[in-house]
Amino acid sequence: MSDEALKVKGSFRLNITEDTPDGVVVLGDSGWLPNTVTQYGFGLFICDMIAEDAGSLTVSHAGLGTGTATINSTQSKLTSELTHSTSGRAAMTAATSNTSVKVRWTGTFASASSFVTAAVTVGEIGLFQVSTTNAATLAAGATFSTSQVSTNQNVNVTYDWDFS
Repeated sequence: MSDEALKVKGSFRLNITEDTPDGVVVLGDSGWLPNTVTQYGFGLFICDMIAEDAGSLTVSHAGLGTGTATINSTQSKLTSELTHSTSGRAAMTAATSNTSVKVRWTGTFASASSFVTAAVTVGEIGLFQVSTTNAATLAAGATFSTSQVSTNQNVNVTYDWDFS
């Protein structure tokens, strides 16, 4: 029997872009940053899914917030999730491969869907099971150096969970 432990390392990357007549311009790139997989993430999203429990959850959306306090493993939602959004959370698409031990989710908070109705400073992100803002299903989350986002800008999200 092996003494190895299964580990999950989460990371994310945000790009703020703007559509211009000359094409898409990247205005900001967070680079790859670590995140915290919460107790909900381990329990309801990973363990319950493996056990095929009827109460298991799957990641389907990402949320942005204005909070700057470090996300901890017991949190069930972001500190200050954007609630003035007309479109709620961004839908996320998951991808895996047969040769990888990684799950990658991608999605976009699009200016065309008015995810912000006024310029706002964002500083936290999270993965969730539902599109409803402030619903308590935070699978993973993190804070980052705050960034200003305007109504004509998009926020592209890439979120990875690496299993080792």
